[in-house]
This record gives sequence, C-alpha cells and structure tokens, in this order.
Amino acid sequence: MKSPLTTAARALAFCLLLLSPGLAQTAPPTGPLAEQSEKLDQIRANLDQIEQTLTRRDVDDVALQDLRTRLDPLARDNQSMIDKLQPRLDAIKARIDQLGPKPAIDATPESAAVSTERDDQQRQYDAIDALLKRANLFAKQMEQDGDAIVTRRRDQFTRALFARTPSIIDPRLWISVIREAPRDWRATTTVASDWFSSLGSKLAGWNAAILGATLIALALAYALVSRIAYRVSLRDPGVHDPSELRKATAANWGALVDVATPIAAAFVVLGLMRSFDLFNQRLEPLVSAAFDAVARIALAAGLA
Repeated sequence: MKSPLTTAARALAFCLLLLSPGLAQTAPPTGPLAEQSEKLDQIRANLDQIEQTLTRRDVDDVALQDLRTRLDPLARDNQSMIDKLQPRLDAIKARIDQLGPKPAIDATPESAAVSTERDDQQRQYDAIDALLKRANLFAKQMEQDGDAIVTRRRDQFTRALFARTPSIIDPRLWISVIREAPRDWRATTTVASDWFSSLGSKLAGWNAAILGATLIALALAYALVSRIAYRVSLRDPGVHDPSELRKATAANWGALVDVATPIAAAFVVLGLMRSFDLFNQRLEPLVSAAFDAVARIALAAGLA
C-alpha cells in the first residue's frame, strides 16, 4: 500500500508540472486564430492523403500530376497564412520587448497593469507562434512532397524513354504487322466510307466553297506569316562576325517560328473542320493523335 506521504508528494509534483511556465499546455486558440488553426488542420489532412498516395508504387504519371495539382493550392493557402501571421508575431514581440522582462524577486515590484499586459501579450505570442511553427512545418513538408512528385515523374519518364521495344528489323514485329493488317484495313475503310458519306450532307450548298476558300486563305496566310517571321532574324550581310548574343537570339527566334507556326496552323485548321462538324466520334482519337504528331514533329524540328 502506498503511504499518504508518497501520494501527497506525487500530487504536489503533478501540480508543479502543470504550473510550470515552460511545460504548461498552451491554451487553445480562439477567434480568428481558431479559424486559422482549423485551416491548418485541413491542410494537414490533405497532406496526409497526398503522402499516403505517394507511398504506393503503382501511382502513374496522371495520378502524380493530379497530386501536384492538389498540392499547389495548399501551398498557396499555407504561404498566405504565414504572410499574415509573421507580421503579427513580430509586432507582439516588439511590444513584449518594450514592456521588458519581469523584475527580479529583490527588485521593486511593477504595477499589476504592466504585469497583466505582459502576460496577455505573451499568451498571444505563444498562440500565434504555435500556428506559425505549424505553417512553416507544412511549408517544408509540401516542398519535400513536391520534390518527391517531380522525382517520381522524372523516373517514370526515364523508364518509359529507355524501355526496350521491338526493333524495326525484328521479324516478329513485321509478322505481327502482317497479321493485323487485314483487320486494320477493314476498320480503316469502314471509318473512311462513313466519313465520306457524311460529307455530302455537311458540305451541301455553299459550305464546300466556303471551306475550300478558307483553307486556301489559311495556306496563303501560313506562307506569308512564315516568310515574314523568318525575315525578322535574317543575317546582315554586312556583319561578318556576329556576336554570341545575336546568334543565340536568331537561333531562338528560328526555333520559336519552327515550333509555333505549324502548331498554330494545325490548331486553326482543326478548329475550322470542327466548326463544320466534319469529325465524328470515331475520328476524334485519330484527329487528336494527328495534332499531337504535328506538335511533336514541330518541336523536334525547332530544337534541331
């Protein structure tokens, strides 16, 4: 059986622990601070979900991009909270410094109003400091999560880029192509016949003439714009030794023209064809693939 003295000693130690300024629990925030604390709780919950998803190995690039999309607004909200809390904390710290430290035991006692004001400012400082520390912790956590997402996407891209695929001289590849050719030909002819049969109704009347004239005008505009764009960076025959900046500027401009002009033309033609409702649902994947091919080829040509 425990003695009454031991029980009293433990009770006294527990009371001293609660009353100790360094170990006492910080009172929960109230008012606007309570709202900001709830926002931090929501940010923490979202971060936990993101990190739980990142622990899985079967996360593809689309899911990683979605995580990045979810992470960016969280980072903005968190940084906005830091920007609001830090000036308030600095202002309260300045007021506490103005009041000065508590007087020593053997010094002249200060007024009760000053002591009360110092305690009140210190409580506000502790509450805001706790929120700010959480927000800074979440900012670091989101930075690490963002780096992890970028690393995962880069690793997946590298694996996909260097993944082994059948060689063009592999006989098995051509055997598979020959085996699938009849079925692919039947599917292509079916789609093409359906498309051509629908053109008669969609290009009736003046629609065919308008479409043809618009395509001719776009072709002439493409040639004119390309010619004018290339003339912007023509080499001056009088300059035999152009500077590095001039050469780099000309190269970058040429790359921009090579990339932007075909993509813009393909985008306009695609929009024109869709405005005449020339693509059905079965052709949409093919159209999207063709536009993607134009973009990739233009990008490769511009970089080259």
